[in-house]
Amino acid sequence: MPPPVWMPGVFRCSAPGFLPALFREAGLADIGERSISADLIHESPESYWQFMTDIATTVCLGLAQADPEAQSLIRSDVFQMLGRYEHEGAIRLRSTATIVSGTRP
Repeated sequence: MPPPVWMPGVFRCSAPGFLPALFREAGLADIGERSISADLIHESPESYWQFMTDIATTVCLGLAQADPEAQSLIRSDVFQMLGRYEHEGAIRLRSTATIVSGTRP
């Protein structure tokens, strides 16, 4: 079950057009939208796990509903998947952010 739309989370505003529409509703003009990409680098799978459980509300909620055995299995699976992104001793994941801007009329 997806989280409620009002709940804070990493991907809350990620639907295409969501933020520009919000800017228009706020009365802004000359709305622009662009994406930038960079590598998100973590020193270890543990570092990535800590980061995600600190910032991702939906991850925390899902883990909270799982029993300790399921939590351990999920963590193990995530660590295994992260192995394919290990380069030069660090976990390197491609990350993309959307930048939306507007002006007051």
